[in-house]
Amino acid sequence: AFRMARPIVESEDFELMIIVVIFVNCISLSLFRPTEPPDSTWNSTLDTLELSLNGVFTLEVLLRCMHVGVRGYFRDRWSQFDFTLVLAGYSGFLGGGGGDLRALRAMRALRPLRTITRFESLRSVVVCLVEAVPLLVSVVGLVLFFAFIFAIAGQQLFMESYHYRCQNPLTGVPETYIDEFGCKPGRTGGIGRSCPAVGRLGGPLECTQLASGRGISVAG
Repeated sequence: AFRMARPIVESEDFELMIIVVIFVNCISLSLFRPTEPPDSTWNSTLDTLELSLNGVFTLEVLLRCMHVGVRGYFRDRWSQFDFTLVLAGYSGFLGGGGGDLRALRAMRALRPLRTITRFESLRSVVVCLVEAVPLLVSVVGLVLFFAFIFAIAGQQLFMESYHYRCQNPLTGVPETYIDEFGCKPGRTGGIGRSCPAVGRLGGPLECTQLASGRGISVAG
């Protein structure tokens, strides 16, 4: 079995064929029509094509197991990833629509990621990204810290604007069409928005506190 599988698996034409099959499978997945019933002519044809392509992937797994042995095949993490996607490909042909089964079917969308295992440069990039995750945690923590600092600064600068709005004192109707920001009561200078003397409806405007529980956003 080893002698029979070795020349096939180590052939560049075999690798090229698998890459082409992966791309064809990705195209077939994108052509599925969810607005049509699963047993329609179009979707049934795509299911038949996908089953055939998944059979090619299954044959590839068998050949690689014959080449390096079952233990040797599953010792490699990328091979485990490939095998998981091959199994997920058959989930679409199982009956029922439970949540666990839908999750398996959704894994078919990861089929394009199989191309990563075919190119050494792509695998190196993925490995570098995974190894950089612990360092990225510190960066995310620093960004969140600065966001927290600026949030406190915004609260201190615009705390009054959260609960005041330009309203007509006679009708109590806010000038919602001016903008969605608040105002600062008694503003004569500094930070904050002052209300225009006359609104678009012709009535006077004053910076009035909103009813309890009705806060507004100063950030839009």
